[in-house]
This record gives sequence, structure tokens and C-alpha cells, in this order.
Amino acid sequence: MIVSHFLATLFRKGVNLSLEGDKLKVKAPQGALTDSDKTTMKAEKEAMMSILAQRQKQDDSPSVA
Repeated sequence: MIVSHFLATLFRKGVNLSLEGDKLKVKAPQGALTDSDKTTMKAEKEAMMSILAQRQKQDDSPSVA
């Protein structure tokens, strides 16, 4: 599974993922996550957190004008 594609699928479903310290926080509309989604999230948690941390660093870096 390509984790970045899975993350994109979750975002399209309205799922909001964020990092709080070393924890992955998930906010989703009721019924948005299937059992399969939940299983994949557990299996790919570390990879998902790594991608989110990289994106967070990119968002926090100063832009060059």
C-alpha cells in the first residue's frame, strides 16, 4: 500500500489527521472510516505519522521571496 494515497483517500472522506507530540489524532465524520480503514491506519500508523511530520515541517519552514 502506498501510504500517501491512503492519506489522500482519508482526506477526501473528510478525515482530519494531526500530530500531537508522539500521538496521531484522528477526527472523522461519523461513518467515514470503514473497518478496513481503521485496520490500515493501525498497520500504517508510523508511516502516516512520518508523512504528516514531514508535511508539518514544510508548512513551518519560512518561505523565500
